[in-house]
Amino acid sequence: MTQSNLDQATLIIARATDAAQKDAAAAKKLAESPAVAATIDTEGRLTLNGTASDIHIITPAKVSEAVGNAFADVKTPSLIITEQAKFEGEQIEAATKIAIEKGKFYIEDALTPELRKKVYDGWYKNNPSKEDALNIVRLIQAWYDRLPSNVFISSRGGFFPVTKNTGYKPEYYGADGRQISVGGMMLTVNGQQPCITFHHSVFNVYDFSLAEFCVEEMGQDVFHLCGKSEGNTILHGGKITTRAYKDYGYTSGMADPDKRWIPHIDGWTREKPHIGTGMALKGTAEAGFNTTTLSHDVARYMNNSADTSGVQQPEGYTREKIRQLHIDESSQRYRSVGGYWNSDGLSQFPQDDGTVAPTFGLWRGGQVWSRGYGWRLFDCRGTEIRYFDVRGFTGGAVIAGLHGSPS
Repeated sequence: MTQSNLDQATLIIARATDAAQKDAAAAKKLAESPAVAATIDTEGRLTLNGTASDIHIITPAKVSEAVGNAFADVKTPSLIITEQAKFEGEQIEAATKIAIEKGKFYIEDALTPELRKKVYDGWYKNNPSKEDALNIVRLIQAWYDRLPSNVFISSRGGFFPVTKNTGYKPEYYGADGRQISVGGMMLTVNGQQPCITFHHSVFNVYDFSLAEFCVEEMGQDVFHLCGKSEGNTILHGGKITTRAYKDYGYTSGMADPDKRWIPHIDGWTREKPHIGTGMALKGTAEAGFNTTTLSHDVARYMNNSADTSGVQQPEGYTREKIRQLHIDESSQRYRSVGGYWNSDGLSQFPQDDGTVAPTFGLWRGGQVWSRGYGWRLFDCRGTEIRYFDVRGFTGGAVIAGLHGSPS
């Protein structure tokens, strides 16, 4: 049925009235409900209708204050370090587990059958061979450079002769034959390679407890751990020694001049054993080999890189002249390259064959200034070393850091 305009208007008014009545009822019910008042006090605690709750809220205005208070707590730094160490420890533990599960890699597997047999048999203990030693380190180095990360590197045992890996990574360790002048003294400087480099070693485990390494020359590092290495565990660094120590030992001060681990100290004789400790490879402008104030500062170098074998006294520098320069407190005395004066007041430096010479020469194949170590760690982090047996080095067993750069 068609509705008139009047009927339609009456229907719309009725609907509006019903809706208004419903809204009024809802409003009345809401007004009769209890009110909830929520506030936050100065400590950030939430209060509901005047009752404090257990809820703490950090408002935007309080964020910086809360962070500042946390770092101001004296316990916070140590807690952060503890947590970081715990996290890194868990990483290393997990990496070690992965390495063991993947199996071991044995360094002697890098060698030819002939070299491996000699190593296993201990043939090189009494038969040194610089040529074989160089072949051994180069084969092991090339083998290591192809290994992945997270591996277990070990040895079944044997006697490994090692020597400086000349020419390895010249872009990292420096090129051979550089002519460098410092303090008016020109020296030839070669690469600073050790025997074997564990470069960019990431989460590897090393165990050389059954192996023995003998470096053929003095002043030479055996192992480097470097090149952004991280998270490595050295369970055992190996038994490491020098050929000179193996043949002559520490107690060689009373030995014949050609059978000493290192030279006798300047002024020491069998008749005057109280002078010094008997042996030394250092000195000053007045005595010994002057590695202390040499015009060309050799402390920046390592691994026999700077050739000082030809260093000798400047012309006219005798014992009497050095004595007078010392009395006059003249800085010119530091130009002296050392002592070891003979009866004519001239420097005569001891050589490893028992003779003397006006030049430094070499000592047991190494430069007199160079300090060798069993392991040198630099540019690495998160390294754990548990055991090692290092003897007969003029530097020490293990050193961390460099006084200069790798090159």
